[in-house]
Amino acid sequence: MMEEQGNNELDASDDNDTFPMSVNKEGNRSVVSQNKRKRGLSDKDRIVTALEKLFEVSEKMMQLVTNAFLKGNEDRYDIAKEVKEIGFSAMDQIKALKIILDKLQTVSLFKSLDADIKKAFVEQLLNENA
Repeated sequence: MMEEQGNNELDASDDNDTFPMSVNKEGNRSVVSQNKRKRGLSDKDRIVTALEKLFEVSEKMMQLVTNAFLKGNEDRYDIAKEVKEIGFSAMDQIKALKIILDKLQTVSLFKSLDADIKKAFVEQLLNENA
């Protein structure tokens, strides 16, 4: 009887050992699969974030290109009118406008000058590019 009781205790302890082990194995599998899902989501999140940033940068760059294109095609009648009012010949006006409008920096400089200095500025441009 003692022997049977000992065997029963061993069997009971075996059952206890087996049960938690199987739960642990299943629990471990569950944790591993959850970790994989979490990693997968974070990878997806990183990809989505990277794509969103790429689109933001692309949008900004396209806006800059569009602005530069539109600015380059602005009507510069005001500059043509000022060069004409200075009193240059038609050929000198054309040459001066080509030189002035060629660079945005020159346009800005011309527009910032006082009327009495613009004539000297245009004459200098024509002489430098003769």
